[in-house]
Amino acid sequence: MFIEIEDLCFRYPNAPKAVIQDFSVTIEHGEVICILGESGGGKSTVLRLVAGLEIPSKGRIKINEITMVDQSVFVPPEKRGVGMVFQDYALFPHMTVSENIRFGLKKMNNKEKDFRINQMLDLVNLGDYGKRYPYELSGGQQQRVAIARTLAPKPSLLLLDEPFSNLDTELRSKIREEINIILKQTSITVIFVTHDKEDAKAMADRIVILKEGKIVEIVDSILF
Repeated sequence: MFIEIEDLCFRYPNAPKAVIQDFSVTIEHGEVICILGESGGGKSTVLRLVAGLEIPSKGRIKINEITMVDQSVFVPPEKRGVGMVFQDYALFPHMTVSENIRFGLKKMNNKEKDFRINQMLDLVNLGDYGKRYPYELSGGQQQRVAIARTLAPKPSLLLLDEPFSNLDTELRSKIREEINIILKQTSITVIFVTHDKEDAKAMADRIVILKEGKIVEIVDSILF
């Protein structure tokens, strides 16, 4: 298995109970997994634990057979090969689209960076938007830039936090379809969280139903 999460537990300081309790799931390479649940149920916390932004009180996370965290090991976020797109996209407002994508390309020369930027712009169908600033883009376009920036360094795993929550209802279905195509083209492994059943069914291969920090059920999306 490409991703192995075993018996993951987490409690925020001074919280009355654990936010995540005995969370376990295995994910194959190239699989898209959705964690579905109500707000405050621990979905985004799972992403933060996988990314290394929080440290579990118990459990183990392995990516591509390498232990990222357990009781004796902790690999910092920048060394995990994980890309995360936050709910608000977190684009740099003073940078152009191209500059935003370039930001994460640390280990390339300028020629390689330019090639990768153009490659990413084409992937997300924004080839003519490289010189624009985030405020000049629609919500859907900003989302695609955020995904392009995250994919540019070639992470092994992509994490998406409520990827469609900031979009108008009429745009939601269209953008969801576009992002789904992009993810399938890259064959990247994805974990995304949402409270929307339609998002889960439209994008995921499997759906992990989470309630109050515990897995209730894991189902194939075609059966959901």
